[in-house]
Amino acid sequence: MTRTRRGEVACATAARHHRAVPPASPAPDPSAPDVPEGDAADDGALPGRSRRWRRPRGRVVAGWVALVAALGLVAAVFGVTSARTTASLGPHVATYAVTTDGEVSVDLGPLGALVLDAPLPLHLGVDVAVAEIPADLTEVGASTSVVELLGGDLQGYLQLFTAPQATLDVVTQGLVADAVQRWLLTWGGLVAVTLVGRALLGRGRRAELLALGRRHRVWLAVVLVVALVGAVVAAGLRPQAQRDAAGSGAFPVLDGTPLEGARVTGRLAGVVDLVAGFVTEQVEENDAFYAAVTTDLERAWAAASPDDPAVAAALAARGVEEPTASPTTATAPTATGSSDGDEDDLVEDAELPAGEVEDPLDDEVVTALVISDLHCNVGMAGPVARVAALGGADLVLNAGDTTMNGSSVEQTCVTAFASALGDLPVVVADGNHDSADTAAQERAAGWTVLEGDVVEVEGLRLLGAPDPRATRLLAGTEATAEAPTAGGLADELATRACDDGDVDLLLIHDASIAAPSLEQGCVPASVSGHYHVRTDPEQVGRGIRYISSSTAGAVLNQLTVGPLNGTAEATLLRFDREDGRLLSWRLVTASPQAEVTVSPWQAWPEPEAQATDVAAAPPSLLPPATEDGEPVDPDDVAGAPGQPALDEEGQPLDDGTGEPGADGAGATAPPATPGG
Repeated sequence: MTRTRRGEVACATAARHHRAVPPASPAPDPSAPDVPEGDAADDGALPGRSRRWRRPRGRVVAGWVALVAALGLVAAVFGVTSARTTASLGPHVATYAVTTDGEVSVDLGPLGALVLDAPLPLHLGVDVAVAEIPADLTEVGASTSVVELLGGDLQGYLQLFTAPQATLDVVTQGLVADAVQRWLLTWGGLVAVTLVGRALLGRGRRAELLALGRRHRVWLAVVLVVALVGAVVAAGLRPQAQRDAAGSGAFPVLDGTPLEGARVTGRLAGVVDLVAGFVTEQVEENDAFYAAVTTDLERAWAAASPDDPAVAAALAARGVEEPTASPTTATAPTATGSSDGDEDDLVEDAELPAGEVEDPLDDEVVTALVISDLHCNVGMAGPVARVAALGGADLVLNAGDTTMNGSSVEQTCVTAFASALGDLPVVVADGNHDSADTAAQERAAGWTVLEGDVVEVEGLRLLGAPDPRATRLLAGTEATAEAPTAGGLADELATRACDDGDVDLLLIHDASIAAPSLEQGCVPASVSGHYHVRTDPEQVGRGIRYISSSTAGAVLNQLTVGPLNGTAEATLLRFDREDGRLLSWRLVTASPQAEVTVSPWQAWPEPEAQATDVAAAPPSLLPPATEDGEPVDPDDVAGAPGQPALDEEGQPLDDGTGEPGADGAGATAPPATPGG
């Protein structure tokens, strides 16, 4: 072996020895401070080790974040596309489910289907399955009467057409809530399955699968994209035969309605031809009527005197100078429409909080708007909201009977008024035509539902409770389960009021239930409804009682949907903001001829020191009672306090003296059953 070759071998041997035996570590310096392993100070001492340790950990964290986010996205898609809710569709209960076909399809079972293009993003649609369809609707003949065909459902259909936005709001809220719930549950489930699967696979198997995925990542991505696109396309496709059967949507009778452009299948086409024209005509008449009411309200309010002597006297007694401006001269919103407008525009324009109308007395008084016995007349939502705005109302007092039957499908009866009133506080004492479902709908709308306790709203201390009786169509009136009798509730409220000692107002549907509280002087005033006739403020016991008429113009045996059948009334009350004392009241009425009157502000009477004997009061001014003194529902009693009966045109009937009965308390009326 040559010298050169021996030298190369020696160098190679030395190199191997150098790699195999690491250099000895230097002895630690005793004077150097101890640095904990992993401390930030170690970065400078061992930069290579720190970077090698941190780089994999950062990648792991980023990978987990990406995985959880991807699972959240998948869960969100599932939550949205599988959301469903149950709500009303006119007079029916229906199930609403989100689809991806871009259409709103209403499945009416044996009748067929009604299909509309959905105004939703991302090609989303809604499938509506109606729970029940009357069997007689499957046979439609040319001689079929619309009223006979629809029966008691007519009012529900008209409410749907008159205020469709209320139904849309309810359905939207339900679908969004269900979608969010499904999204969160699915997301949590996917994350849990991922963690459990990871633990079951073990580290070795996970490494094998990860390596396999890296080698075929392109194909995996292609398969995933194709699967997602295919699923979306397949879900959006509908059988061509069904589209052909849907027709071209050539139903001119639906033009100008929320169903314009709808495609109709099956026997439903005959129903649409027969019914839609009638309903459309009714909706147009309804819109024109309430637009005229709102327009005349503007005129009447401008003509009414803004002077309020009672408020002026109260301010003078406290040494407060009355503001020179008045609520009626403030920059109130302009008229909401004319007689050819539609109700949606009226409600939208009326959605103005009371604060938009500058009230110079706002620091001195609290203004409340009293409404009662709405009975689902959603056409009055716009005018009621306009009265609240013009009157500078701080809150609304609803004396009950917002619905007709207290059913879940009547949610639009609440939401239509809630939408029109906006953020204005509403306090309600439910009536005998309402129910626990109604109360839940009112709470969901943000209303304060009185349940026997004292509540404070806008500085007023209010007491009230729901009526203990339930009146249902075709079923009569009976006591509500687990509720006290009317007499028992009256005593409970009196006890509660006396124990509190600082109640400003008792709000109750039936005035007879307020009697003990007034007799004992535990409440200074009560406001109620129920009888569909007004009794002006009068002393009962040691307090003042006021009975409001129906704000829906309700008349016996007449539907409350559509133009008014009787005079609709709402009342403005002014309370002293300092002590909660009632100062004055103003009445606003609307006639079946769409004529509005606004009364002057009148002083609220002060109770006399000598208590009035309730039993000795004129019978015409008292709610009816049985022989044992227990109040009864006026649906079962002939005769009514207050106003005269009205003829078919809404005019007072002759009371036998040759003159029509006077409007207001004490008027003589022929025997009749109040609307209750």
